[in-house]
Amino acid sequence: MFQLYKKRSFGDMISDTFSFLKSTGKHFFKNYFTVTGIFLLILLVLSYFVFNVYFQFAFSSIGTTFGNDPMESAFGDNIGMIILVFALFFIVLIFISLLNYSFPVSYFRLYEKHRQTTNFTSRDIIDEMKATSGKLIVFFFTTVAVFVGIIFVLGMIMGIFATISTVLMLLVVVPLIFIGIPFLYIWLTQTLYHQLNSDDGIIANLGKGWNGFMSNFWSILGSTVIIYVIITILGYIVTMIPYIFGIAQMFGMGTSDNPLTDEATMPFFGVMMTITTLLSILTSFITYNLLFINQGVIYYSSVEQKENRAPQSEIDLIGVEE
Repeated sequence: MFQLYKKRSFGDMISDTFSFLKSTGKHFFKNYFTVTGIFLLILLVLSYFVFNVYFQFAFSSIGTTFGNDPMESAFGDNIGMIILVFALFFIVLIFISLLNYSFPVSYFRLYEKHRQTTNFTSRDIIDEMKATSGKLIVFFFTTVAVFVGIIFVLGMIMGIFATISTVLMLLVVVPLIFIGIPFLYIWLTQTLYHQLNSDDGIIANLGKGWNGFMSNFWSILGSTVIIYVIITILGYIVTMIPYIFGIAQMFGMGTSDNPLTDEATMPFFGVMMTITTLLSILTSFITYNLLFINQGVIYYSSVEQKENRAPQSEIDLIGVEE
C-alpha cells in the first residue's frame, strides 16, 4: 500500500514516484487506456494524415517524386479536406491533452477516497473527471493566458537585450528559458492539483501551487528534472530504433548516391518519418504519466508538510488490508 501523505526529501520524491507506479501501475495503465484509448486512436489516425501531408510537402522540394509544384502536388484538389483534418487534429490534440492532465489527478483523488487502495473502476474515474471538468476548463484558459503573458515578456526581454548585445542576450535569455520552462511546468501542474482538489478559485490555487513549490524548491525542481530526463531517454529509445532501421533500409533501396533525391526512396522516407512521428506522439502521452505521477507525489507531500494529514490518514487506514 502506498502512503500518499508523507513528508518527502529529494530522493523520496523520485523513489516514491516509482513506488506508486509499482504499487498501482497495472491498474493505473489499464484504466488509462480504457478511458483515453479511443481518443488516442483517433489522434493517431488524424496525425497520420497531417504528418503525411507535411512530409510530402517538405520532401517535394528536394525530390522529384511529387512534381515541379510542391504546393499543388502536396495539396492538390483536397485543400478543404486537408484544412478540416488539420483543424480536427488540433481539437483532438487539445482534448486528449486535457484528458491526460485530468486522469492522474482524478486517479489520485479516488485512490485517497478508497482509503489508498485501487478498489475503483474506469467508470468511477470517468465520473470523477466529469465532476471536475468545469475546473479543468478554467485551468486551461488560465494556463493559456499565463503562457501568452510569459512569451510576451520573454519576447520583450529578448528584444531589449538584442538591441544591446547578442552575446548578452544569449547569456541572460537562454538560461532563463531553460530554468523557466520546468519552473512554469511545476507551478502550473501543482496549481492543477489544487484546482481539482479544492473549491477555491483559480487565483487562490495559483497561489497555493506557487507556495507549495517554493516551500521545497530545489528538491521539487531537481526531482522533476530527473523524471523528465528519464522519460525523454525512454522516448528517444522507442523512436530511434525504428528510425535507424528505416534509414538503413532507405540507403539500401535507392539507385543514386543521395537517397534524399532518389525517386525510389522518397516515398519510403516520407512514410518512415510519419510512422516515427506517430510513435513519438503515442510514447509521449504514455510516458508523461510518469511525470504527472511525480507531480502528484510532490503535491501530497506539500499538503502534508503544510497540513500534517498523515496521522489522520493512518487512522483511516486501520483495518485496511495491504
